Amino acid sequence: MIRAGSLSASFMVTGILLVLVGLTLCIRTIMRLRWVSQLRDVLVETARGVIHRRNREQRALSFGAVFVVAGLACYLGAVVIARGGRTSRSPSVGSCA
Repeated sequence: MIRAGSLSASFMVTGILLVLVGLTLCIRTIMRLRWVSQLRDVLVETARGVIHRRNREQRALSFGAVFVVAGLACYLGAVVIARGGRTSRSPSVGSCA
């Protein structure tokens, strides 16, 4: 188990919160998806509406993804800070430990 100082604990909590916000935004956007058959029958208006909705939802998903990536980066930073930059190294073959 890794013991966390206040800085790494803050990064970990921030990371978890950012991931939660990002996933909430993404799931909310996905839940609002509509089938083309649910829209109006006028082809030109329907096509414009579908393209507009697709672009808006793509922006929302991209915005949510930024939170997920930032949260995971904070979480990774927390682990690095908690470990103090140490890496676990196994002794090389033939060396006496």
